[in-house]
Amino acid sequence: MICLNCGKDIGMGNKFCPNCGKPTTIADKENVGTIIVKRENKYVGSLINFDVFIDGEKVGKLGNGKTLTYDMPLGSYDVKLSAPGNNVVREVDLTVKNRTVEITIVCKMGMVTGKPYVKSVEYK
Repeated sequence: MICLNCGKDIGMGNKFCPNCGKPTTIADKENVGTIIVKRENKYVGSLINFDVFIDGEKVGKLGNGKTLTYDMPLGSYDVKLSAPGNNVVREVDLTVKNRTVEITIVCKMGMVTGKPYVKSVEYK
């Protein structure tokens, strides 16, 4: 995320810029949406964790049956789910009408590894 006041990179989810101290758009509740990444609880691939990236920045790990929630300024984002050698990317748009997006994933097993598979993308 970039500070709209000084133009410096301020990282994901910061409410104030660490460089200039000005509030970011995430501090303004009217400009905030939510990205929810949910993994179904399945026996197949249950030991494989997926790394979650938003616009190229790693924001967490998603285990079997777990849910991760991120408050983000309204806008477009690339959400990437990654396992060794397997990636899937979905672009999501948080808008005034669609402030929340829920991405549900499952683990599909290949010959040796599990890969993330997007089962659904639902705007609310």
